[in-house]
Amino acid sequence: MIEYCSLASGSCGNSHYIKAGQLDILVDVGMSAKYIREALGQIGESMADIDAVFITHEHSDHIKGLAVLAKRFDFRIFMSHSIYRLLQEQLSHIAPERFVFIEDGVLELGDLKIEIFSVSHDATQTFGFTFEQASKKIGIATDIGFISPIARAALSDCDFLVLESNHDEHLVEVGRYPYILKQRILSERGHLSNKSAGEFIADLFHQSGRLKYIVLAHLSQENNYPELAYLSVEQVLAKREIKVGRDVMVSVALRKQISERFRIV
Repeated sequence: MIEYCSLASGSCGNSHYIKAGQLDILVDVGMSAKYIREALGQIGESMADIDAVFITHEHSDHIKGLAVLAKRFDFRIFMSHSIYRLLQEQLSHIAPERFVFIEDGVLELGDLKIEIFSVSHDATQTFGFTFEQASKKIGIATDIGFISPIARAALSDCDFLVLESNHDEHLVEVGRYPYILKQRILSERGHLSNKSAGEFIADLFHQSGRLKYIVLAHLSQENNYPELAYLSVEQVLAKREIKVGRDVMVSVALRKQISERFRIV
């Protein structure tokens, strides 16, 4: 059984908790160390029990709490060489042997199989991850400008998917952001829209037949809101003959709020 909980999700900070057997894992720690510790406490977990932290990329809403947490707790840190070089000064107090440098491919921690795959985003290097144990698989892909063939293949047989549903394209176009920022968000190195998220979810559902639960994540504070993300994805799925609540379950991860604790069995 794999368990998942969103501790925070959005432009203000991101962190995902995963429990797989005896392993306790965080993907990103983009809130303050205090917030992360307290959020884990609210779901009955402790930062002291975290075995590994996986970093998707170097933007502050994904690494904000890393330096302080790594100083106080003895978890392993999984990140790319390129991200490490950018953060090396602020992580200089961490023993080198605690870092595990990752690249596209598969690694195993005990009986947990982890696939690492690059996604398109305007950072030095950005990863998505899948975690598989006892034939149950969860995928996490946020900060992703478009679904590349590599990302599609990695996520193709997930039972549970945490997927970016960042913005409504119309809200971006009419919003107050400067033109250059709008172009960045809408580009293939920006963020995934509600519509694009819905289309990809539908593709996976019809392709594998395994996908049963989706968490929409990393919503923009300016260009989206939870009800709109949910309804937009629901409408796309309905057009593809997929009924939310019957065929798949969909929920939305909120900013600075802990989600329910999902169990993938």
